[in-house]
Amino acid sequence: LKTQYGEWNMWGWKLPAHATPLQAELLGVLRAVEAGGEMRLGEICVSTDCQRAIDLLVGLAKRRLCRGIVVQYIRQRVLDLRLNVELQYVRSKSCEGNRRADKLAKLLSLHGDDPPFIVPIDRVVVSERVRKCVEQQSDTLYESEVRKLGRSIREFVPTASALKMLRGLEGCRNLWGLISGQSRLRYCRSRIDGGSDECPNCDAQVTEDVRHFLYECERWKSQREALVREVNLRGLTWPPQGETVIRSRDLAMRLMLYAQRRR
Repeated sequence: LKTQYGEWNMWGWKLPAHATPLQAELLGVLRAVEAGGEMRLGEICVSTDCQRAIDLLVGLAKRRLCRGIVVQYIRQRVLDLRLNVELQYVRSKSCEGNRRADKLAKLLSLHGDDPPFIVPIDRVVVSERVRKCVEQQSDTLYESEVRKLGRSIREFVPTASALKMLRGLEGCRNLWGLISGQSRLRYCRSRIDGGSDECPNCDAQVTEDVRHFLYECERWKSQREALVREVNLRGLTWPPQGETVIRSRDLAMRLMLYAQRRR
């Protein structure tokens, strides 16, 4: 559960606002183990859609990651409680919680409303990482740095503050993919934690990459109309290239307005 202040709150357990989804998933496993101990169960099966969390806890990931304090604490608690714990991987779309969340999202979209969402990452951290990657002109480094932020990057791509920051940078050849749709980092959970990357607003089981979100998803068609008109007036092809959008002040403003309306 994410609070209005951007913190993860799980029945008395809290993580700071900048915590990654992986850390939240580990805390969820810990909470399930604690609940099993309180109910005096002999064994417990914890279902999770995060394969990385399972790999960390069973020791299949890199040894450097397995020495993490959180991982060691969870393992010790399992030993102390004398529980037999089984970790079961389930796809995001196949578990009841995610099905209910998707159903709610689709229902709200029909009424033009969206559930509130607070970006659980510090914008200063994002800005600093982007600046370093632009200076070093390294596509590989940029992608690795972005992925370290977790799936929260899905809210970083089209926001007004992010676009303002991009417009103020020079030599951003590594960043155009985020706007033009050449990158699949946004909301692509299959590349981040082994989960689903299907668009929650479409029934066609299409991948929700940046291009789909900005230019194709029917959910945002009405909010996109003003941006489409501006592109057509300039005789540009749709969808426009990211560099064209950012270098044109008017188009960038239209894209920012579009991003604000869909939030």
